[in-house]
Amino acid sequence: MKQWFRAYSFLLIGTIFLVGCQQDNQWHATKITPDPDWQHGTLENGMKYHLYQKDDEPVELRFIVRAGSAQETAQQQGYAHFLEHMAFKGSKNFAQQDVWQFFERLGLSAGADLNAYTSYNKTWYQLTLPDSTEVTTAFTWFRDVADGMLLKPEKVEAERGAVMGEYRLRLPQERNIYSQMDEHLRADSPAYHEILGTKESIQSVTPAGLREYYQRWYFPANTELVVVGDFDKTVIETQIAQHFASWQAKSQPLANIEPLVLPTQKQQALVAPQGGDSALILLQPLGESKRLTYGDQYRYLEVGLLNSLIQARLMDRSIALAANTSYIEAYDSTFEGQQLATLAVGFKEGHRAEVQAFFAKELASLRDYGVGEVELAAALASYKSNLKSHAMNWQATDSWVITEAMFASLFEPRVLMSEAEHKAVLERFVAEMDQGRVNQSLKQQLEQLAPYYFIAYANKGQTQQLAQDVQSVTQLLAKPGLALMMAKTVAVFSSPAQKGEIVSQQQVDDTTWQWQLGNGVEVWLKQMPDIKKNAYMNWAAKGGRAQLDPALYPASELAFDTLYRSGFAGLDVAAIEKVFAANNTLLTPYLSDFDNGLSIATQYDDLPFAMSALHHVLTEGKVDPVQLKQVKKQYVEGRAEFETSPFGQVLTKVNDSQVVRGTFYKIWPSSTFTEITSDDVQQVYQRLFQQQHHNRLVIAGDFQPEDITPLLRQYVANIPLAENKQELLPQVELNTTSQVLELPVSNEKSVSYLMIMTNPIQTQSPMTAVDVMAQDMLSRIVNQRAHQLLRGKYSLSYAPEVITEIPDSGLHSTVIVSMNLDQKDLAKSKQAVAELLKGIQQDGITLQERDTAAKQLAVALKPMAKNGAETVRFMGRYLLHGYSVDAVKDPQPYIDQVTTELLNQQVKQFMGKQSYTIEATILPKAS
Repeated sequence: MKQWFRAYSFLLIGTIFLVGCQQDNQWHATKITPDPDWQHGTLENGMKYHLYQKDDEPVELRFIVRAGSAQETAQQQGYAHFLEHMAFKGSKNFAQQDVWQFFERLGLSAGADLNAYTSYNKTWYQLTLPDSTEVTTAFTWFRDVADGMLLKPEKVEAERGAVMGEYRLRLPQERNIYSQMDEHLRADSPAYHEILGTKESIQSVTPAGLREYYQRWYFPANTELVVVGDFDKTVIETQIAQHFASWQAKSQPLANIEPLVLPTQKQQALVAPQGGDSALILLQPLGESKRLTYGDQYRYLEVGLLNSLIQARLMDRSIALAANTSYIEAYDSTFEGQQLATLAVGFKEGHRAEVQAFFAKELASLRDYGVGEVELAAALASYKSNLKSHAMNWQATDSWVITEAMFASLFEPRVLMSEAEHKAVLERFVAEMDQGRVNQSLKQQLEQLAPYYFIAYANKGQTQQLAQDVQSVTQLLAKPGLALMMAKTVAVFSSPAQKGEIVSQQQVDDTTWQWQLGNGVEVWLKQMPDIKKNAYMNWAAKGGRAQLDPALYPASELAFDTLYRSGFAGLDVAAIEKVFAANNTLLTPYLSDFDNGLSIATQYDDLPFAMSALHHVLTEGKVDPVQLKQVKKQYVEGRAEFETSPFGQVLTKVNDSQVVRGTFYKIWPSSTFTEITSDDVQQVYQRLFQQQHHNRLVIAGDFQPEDITPLLRQYVANIPLAENKQELLPQVELNTTSQVLELPVSNEKSVSYLMIMTNPIQTQSPMTAVDVMAQDMLSRIVNQRAHQLLRGKYSLSYAPEVITEIPDSGLHSTVIVSMNLDQKDLAKSKQAVAELLKGIQQDGITLQERDTAAKQLAVALKPMAKNGAETVRFMGRYLLHGYSVDAVKDPQPYIDQVTTELLNQQVKQFMGKQSYTIEATILPKAS
């Protein structure tokens, strides 16, 4: 009887197991139900549209044509991309006005809010509008893109120079290693060719040829429209019909897109650009990128988790073993419909054998022994946090992210999930990702590793050792891994024994509170319910490099990396990474010329931990000499390579020509860093973080002041800050003689032209928030002038750039103009830059330019009302430098005070007769 019962039990258990597996398989095979918040429609002519209404969000628009370089004939290479350019160069409703300038006057910024792109199988045009007011204008332009481009011969000829400029920029002689990888992955797919075309095909483009491609592929059934944001759905659908229903339908076959065929050659040697890192990259194909079922979404989450675990382990071990790695990455991506997992490590060429061995051995250890409890807990913390606040986080997703998700789904087998289904999959994922399952998945992924090997070398001659390096790494991966000692619990920070004193507390306005602490720190709370469960802090000090003894300037370049690797609060960096991850907190130090601080992102429930971390970082930083030695070694090697690279040679020569006396702006040679001591770095830390420098702590989140007060006493008011007895100012003398440099150091056939205009700041009047707004507006105006003149009128460069650097404190401001050129256009380009500067200096800023820049700035600052990270950063800056903090809350009144007179005063101050220039022409190396 007992035997029968045991047999029956066994059968019952087996049956339950089979039923469980069957149910499990059924769940994984469950098809995703499309998100009902998306509304879809098709006009009678075949054009499709997709709408997603989202309150209080900008309106994102994408007009998509399902044709790109793959639809070009052999004689049309580059035509799809050239045609995309021509959408901005004259159309039915924009024949007499520049599209860029038109939308800029509405407050949009070229590039950020208005742009277009071409790829292998699609071309798309995108607009970001602050609201729905100008949607009908956007549709008018999109309709012009559809069938109203004029393609005038003179416009085509004028744009040819800009397209060639983009070719020079995107396809340099020295391609970065990831661009080389992309090219190799396409090697066995004959339908692929360079999206930009060839130099010869670009030069041979004609209006008739463009029109032939245009009329063949731009037809209603081959296009789609995506609109996401705050709009009325009924109104939008009516506007879509009004603008596009009359577009004539064509009975033409749709594009036949050939899928990517991955190359049979799995080993490829690459050559890193001069001065760049060598690298070992393992790229593992994971199959077609798709998210059609619950199982697909589950696997997508799992791959992301495994990559984060691999990267964290490799980074921790790199520091622990003082491995000479420059960077470590583990991530997955989608490449032309294929999902790829990438493991990469960078290094200086002299450390190749050591780093490749380290990489392989650590992957073998992960494969054979997996991760520990603490590692998994840290990696899962963000998933659990997202699950806890899932509905809130889903609601907080902005219109840009939602738009990009739909865009991806149009070209991948992917169904966009509803919030409920996404949460259901995430719940199951978090519940099932225990240590056993994760380590089994890691083992499977790393055991099945049959990757593409991409190995980047410092020079072409070394590529012959590819087979040898691949064999070495493969053999090391095949060996058994080593077991590591694993931590069992997540470390915690101790609580300070003594509490501090709060001197005063006051309410500044309806959403802002201020505290004055006994140690001199001023604290501000900005209530921001819109950021939901997120919280942000900024610890800001009016110190920066200017408050250091000049002898410590080189040490300041190494300080943050050394202190990070040294750990604090009795914990090494690996333990600190885990405790921060487990508490959903990210802390990032920053250092500029005249201020420094810490930016902290956390969550509502984790604010006590974040404040505790702030306390320990500001009180317990200690330099580990072993870590300093390693940081110095890597820094010296990196700087030495930089000094021999073309870019490094140019910057060094310009710096030597500019600085006559003083060390504040000096680019230090690599040999300088060998002499830095632990005491030097400790002094940097003490000077920047343990002395009084008008310190402010700004907090943003959905908090009440009574939530904050006890935390301030426990963690902030008791931070000991020594009195700053001496406010230092940098001593520097710059060369006031204008100079012309010709530097034949480039590895490219093109020429780069650099004009640096330096301006001594002579006014003694303190800057105000209005001045800050004016400087931003002036920068926008100068860039728009440069675009109109250097690209538009003269067609010299694809992306002429003007950078204006006007520091909050300091003695000098700088205006930098840079262009990449065809060598034959060098003289013309110099004349054009002179014309640009002369026009601004002599003609001044117009009212129309002022109004355009004012609208752009207002649109750019509008999202700050919901962006806690930007709010605390700006408030910290404004408080330190004496600008009105009200300008962060409501910038419009301050923008309104910027007049053309003020802008023209700033032109005289920053670009006037007192300016002196360095012109540097970077030429190809002499052959």
